[in-house]
Amino acid sequence: MIYQLTVKYHGYTFIKSQFNLVFEPYTIIVECDTNKIVDKLIIQRKITDYEKYLPKLETLEPHKHSLTIPESPYFDEIMNLLQTIESFGGFWFRVTKIDYDFPKREWLPENENEKKLIKILNIGFAKEYNKTPIEMTPRILFEIINSREKFKHLIIPMSFIREGRNDFESFRYINAFINFYFYLEDLYGQGKTKNYLVEDEFMKSKHIKYALDKTISTFSKRHMDNLKKFLKMENYKLDNEDIIKLIVKVRGNLHHFSQKSSKMKGHPFNQNDYETIAYLLMNICIHTFTILGTGVSPS
Repeated sequence: MIYQLTVKYHGYTFIKSQFNLVFEPYTIIVECDTNKIVDKLIIQRKITDYEKYLPKLETLEPHKHSLTIPESPYFDEIMNLLQTIESFGGFWFRVTKIDYDFPKREWLPENENEKKLIKILNIGFAKEYNKTPIEMTPRILFEIINSREKFKHLIIPMSFIREGRNDFESFRYINAFINFYFYLEDLYGQGKTKNYLVEDEFMKSKHIKYALDKTISTFSKRHMDNLKKFLKMENYKLDNEDIIKLIVKVRGNLHHFSQKSSKMKGHPFNQNDYETIAYLLMNICIHTFTILGTGVSPS
């Protein structure tokens, strides 16, 4: 049985014709569009003990089914292979991104007996945030322009929120966190740069405390569990003071990197680990802006 992963390839890479590269135990198929620009990578590996890894579809009752998708024992190995191609290919082939987070997974039978065991030919996953269009009205557009002098001190901070939301909705959570942090640091950090001084300023802020309370009260169980994991790593408690310490700590950690460090460090391959902490900051930014938008100063 052949286990196959197909991923989208983004970059400025062309090939003269589609080719297969055999790199035991893998076969890598490089596909291109009609302009010879590479747009897809297919990774194949033969697996002998495949039966326990095949997807299973069970009927529980009429119109109700249960789908079980065991993880392939070679999934992580294939991810490492794709990340290697992405990292070094960024230099040699101008790869911009490989969508290995959302691969199409397939089992390809090599004979009739194997074909009978397959109930589901392929499985693909996609992740996308709901983006509801917001109406632009003449009145709101007029108010934005008419208030530009009154709120000119918020133009740059609000650009960080915009960039942060773009990053968040593109699943670049580390980048999103940094942009949201810059908004808070500029408006509530009082020009301080030392971590402990920024912590003090954030803890003094009534706006940030209000925003924290509002945010935590609406956290889903998934985000709450993830936040508690972050807090536990630093021996912090689930309260405003320690959450503020965590925010400043994470910002410091993200501005340094060493593979020798035992601390959790951000890098291009673990963006998903920072979804919750970025979501936390995004909501704090939104709640504080709803206050600042009334014309009051940061406090």
